[in-house]
Amino acid sequence: MSTEVATGHCLCGAIGFTTQGEPLSISLCHCESCRRHSGSVVAPFATFRRDAVRWHGAERGRYRSSPRVSRSFCGRCGSPLAYEHDDQPDEIDLYLGVFDDPARLPARQHVHYGERVAWFDTVDQTPRFRASSLAGEPAVCVGPAGSTVMPSSTGPKTE
Repeated sequence: MSTEVATGHCLCGAIGFTTQGEPLSISLCHCESCRRHSGSVVAPFATFRRDAVRWHGAERGRYRSSPRVSRSFCGRCGSPLAYEHDDQPDEIDLYLGVFDDPARLPARQHVHYGERVAWFDTVDQTPRFRASSLAGEPAVCVGPAGSTVMPSSTGPKTE
C-alpha cells in the first residue's frame, strides 16, 4: 500500500480520520439520495479501502438511508462524513469536503449523472455515467453536458 496520507475532520473537529494509500476512485455523485444527505446539488466522494481509513475522536452517527446503505455523520455538528454500501463491504466513500486538502483529490468521474440537477454542471473533462461506472454502461459524455458524447460501443477506462 502507498504511504500517501490524507487527513480530515468534521466541522467541529469532534471526529477526524487519516487515510493511507491512494483512493480507489474519486467521484461526483448526482443521485437524489446523496444530494439530500449532503445538502448540495452534487456529492463529491473519495473511495478508499475500509482498512485504509482510521477514525479518531467521537463515534460517528449513522443513518440507514436504504436497506443496504449506511451514511455517517458527526452527531455534534452534523457534518456528513461517509457513505457505506453493504455490497462493497471492503470500501468506504468519504465526502471530499471534510478532507483537510480536498484539492489533492480531483474528481475522476461523475456517477448517477442521469439524476443531475439540470442547471448544474462542472467544467472538468471527466466521464459522466448515467448510473454508475460499475454498471458496465459507457459514459454518456466526457466534459459538461452537450460536450463530447461517447460512442455506445466504447467508454473510457474506469478504475
